[in-house]
Amino acid sequence: MGFAISLYSSKTTSSINSPAKKLARNSSMARPCPLLAFCGLFLFFFFLPCLSCPEHQKQALLQFKSSILAITSSFNSSNSLLQSWNSNSSCCRWGGVECSHTPNSTSGPVIGLNLMGLFTKPPVPSTILAPIFHIRSLEWLYISDNNMQGEIPAVGFANLSNLVDLDLSWNNFSGSVPPQLFHLPLLQHLSLDYNSLSGEVPEEIRNLSKLQVLSLSGNNFSGSIPPQLFQLPLLQDLSLHYNSLSGKVPKEIGNLSKLQRLSLSVLTTTHDTLVWIINLIALGDLFGLYMTGNNFSGSIPPQLFQLPLLQDLSLDYNSLSGKVPEEIRNLSKLQVLSLSGNNFSGSIPPQLFQLPLLQDLSLDYNSLSGKVPKEIGNLSKLQRLSLSGNNFSGSIPPQLFQLPLLQDLSLDYNSLSGKVPKEIGNLSKLQQLSLSGNRSN
Repeated sequence: MGFAISLYSSKTTSSINSPAKKLARNSSMARPCPLLAFCGLFLFFFFLPCLSCPEHQKQALLQFKSSILAITSSFNSSNSLLQSWNSNSSCCRWGGVECSHTPNSTSGPVIGLNLMGLFTKPPVPSTILAPIFHIRSLEWLYISDNNMQGEIPAVGFANLSNLVDLDLSWNNFSGSVPPQLFHLPLLQHLSLDYNSLSGEVPEEIRNLSKLQVLSLSGNNFSGSIPPQLFQLPLLQDLSLHYNSLSGKVPKEIGNLSKLQRLSLSVLTTTHDTLVWIINLIALGDLFGLYMTGNNFSGSIPPQLFQLPLLQDLSLDYNSLSGKVPEEIRNLSKLQVLSLSGNNFSGSIPPQLFQLPLLQDLSLDYNSLSGKVPKEIGNLSKLQRLSLSGNNFSGSIPPQLFQLPLLQDLSLDYNSLSGKVPKEIGNLSKLQQLSLSGNRSN
């Protein structure tokens, strides 16, 4: 069936030989008819074939769904994205599925699957992923936050050579990381955090030359950090915290010239290591530094305050001591500062309240003393303030209750006294308030 649709109308003229009327006729022919235009667009889209995925990929996804239904008694089809997965429609229209559209083509391969949080009980074996590995066109695959257990399927992931983004986090995968993962030539984002993976971080990781984000946090990796990890020229985000890694951080960390975010914790490290790490990365574009739960002691090295782009700084739960340095004012872009669970003493330096972008300040569980400075009212963007578990005394300054965005305020377990200022009613966005363990009323 063919269609010839005109979106314009014409008016008759009494004399086409008249130049004036000929001009008028041509002008009227150029005016669109709204009704015909609407009808034409309707017919165009009505008869435009729907984009469909290849049949073998559709069947693979239906097999995956069937496997889930067979073993997951808690599956509720009424509120799951898999409800839309049925044989009567194109898988390009299914929830969590993305297809690639090629111009002048009615078929597009599946390039993305978002399977995050599909099931929580009972545990699901990793072998359930077998049908997915037949979809070799996949570019991104998110399987995080499921109750999946067993080893990461090695042979299966070897088939997905087009993967750019892979997220297997927040499951219960165990065993070592299969070397096949490190032979995916296009991989840029790899998230394996919060599983039960063990063994050493494989040296083969150096093969991922395009990798930009690597997160291995919250596993049971042991041994030292391989220097090959620091041969990744494009790496911007590296998270290794909450493992059982030990030894020194390799000097090759200085090769990561594009590094923007670094998270290392629970390492067998010393204060000298912290100085060394900061020296190596000081020339980079680091905006996030997370060194929670290490063995750092002594004062904060001054080199840290030479990171001009730093936005997030977490040194909590170490053994750092001394005063909070005045040089902290140099971190003018700082938004989050967490120094909780250390041995800092003395008063809070007024320079800290000169940070115009600070949103989250955590100084709890140290040995800080003196009054809560009235200059705290200068932090107009502050949303969270935690000063719990210190030795602050005196009254609560009313300036604290002039912070328009404050949502979370913790001042418990200090030696504060006096009445809580009536200005507390000004905190219209306050969601959590903790004042217990003081002398105030």
